[in-house]
Amino acid sequence: MATADQLKALVRSHAERDDTKFYSIALQVAARAARGGQSNFAQELRDLIDAAKGPAAAGRPQRRLSR
Repeated sequence: MATADQLKALVRSHAERDDTKFYSIALQVAARAARGGQSNFAQELRDLIDAAKGPAAAGRPQRRLSR
């Protein structure tokens, strides 16, 4: 699971609208989860990140992801 510092960094990067930093930290959280044996959660998180980044990379408006 994410460390306290990672969670704080996620919130800061979101508030600053720094998508690159936000996704980087989110991928760090996924990597930590994978190392901790939470492979399903790690893959789901990577999939969510990929889905969120896709439209932005193509220059289209981002869509909201359902939970």
